[in-house]
Amino acid sequence: MKKIILVLMMALILAGCSNKTEETKEEEKENQSVVSGASGDYSILIPYKTSPLRQAYAASYREIDMMEIGGRLQEKTKEVYDPGKYYISDGSKITRDRYENLKKRKSDKNTIGLNLESGQSYTEVITMPDKSKKEVVIPDPVFVSDIYELNFHKTKNPEAIDGTAFALVLKRNQIIDAEHGTIHRLADDTLFEVASIAIGRQFEAYLRTLDGMSDVPIYIAFYVQESDLDNLPGKYTPGHYIGHGYFESERSGGDFVRDNESWVMLNTTEASNNYSEVYNEFNLFNRTVSTFMKDEHVGVVGQIFTVKNKPEKMKIELTTGAKTYQEIYGLVQYTADELSRFDNFQMPITVDVKIFQNTQATITKRPGQTPVIQFIN
Repeated sequence: MKKIILVLMMALILAGCSNKTEETKEEEKENQSVVSGASGDYSILIPYKTSPLRQAYAASYREIDMMEIGGRLQEKTKEVYDPGKYYISDGSKITRDRYENLKKRKSDKNTIGLNLESGQSYTEVITMPDKSKKEVVIPDPVFVSDIYELNFHKTKNPEAIDGTAFALVLKRNQIIDAEHGTIHRLADDTLFEVASIAIGRQFEAYLRTLDGMSDVPIYIAFYVQESDLDNLPGKYTPGHYIGHGYFESERSGGDFVRDNESWVMLNTTEASNNYSEVYNEFNLFNRTVSTFMKDEHVGVVGQIFTVKNKPEKMKIELTTGAKTYQEIYGLVQYTADELSRFDNFQMPITVDVKIFQNTQATITKRPGQTPVIQFIN
């Protein structure tokens, strides 16, 4: 009899624990709230849950790429996930173990690896200036260096994933002679071909095997780093996306399409040849702003982001030595006034004004609007 009573008591305790667990989950769902984004931007769910890969990202990326990968991916996904209907959160489907295995080479022990098996090679055919063809053989190439994920939700329940987006980060610089340290830079078209024909398809097929992902829409984009070998600070441009694909469910088809977008430094031959009007106006801007102090030069660096060969936005960085507040104030006001020379291009402009490496003020100008100035200190 005592044994029966003990069993009943244990059953009641376990049932109580189970009920508390379910109640806790329900309470967590009820406690979810939303931080609204600006018009046309995504809102986020709080309490905010960080990605299981955040530490890996922090160790892997230059800051300039970290911001571009996430920011541009979020912007691109608006084509398929309407910010007015979806909330956004950090990715959760790619765990740390999955992440590490996907980045490795494919093998008998690691069937999900996105990189070629050891011992294989890839040949890129390039066109020389005299129109002749040349083959470049890359032994043991590593194409995928990283993976970035975003999740989308139609409700405030963060566990209910109604859409996903992934960025596959591709390596442009490939070692073709380890002994002499010879490096070959792959063209965007080559990387897109490799990623769209094999890597992207394999990745989408793998994602469909994960629990609950068979009917969840998947957006996959290919990001290419411009400088994945350096870790030094400097005026480097970020990478850019070269293609993307959208796959609504396991049963529906989908394909990858080529994207044409990039960051272009405004002091380069590329800018002079392809964006001459912006290039000329920037040179005039540079000349007037850099000599504002008369007796001391102000460093001016500019770059534009282009989509389908059309300038979409501009970033400018001004760097100077030690200055008084009044000198910085004058430089900022003068710069804000000079931005009007870019009005015909109808693109947003941001200016970062620094003393050495420390930002002292920012200027933001949107098409048709007056500049907005903010002093940091």
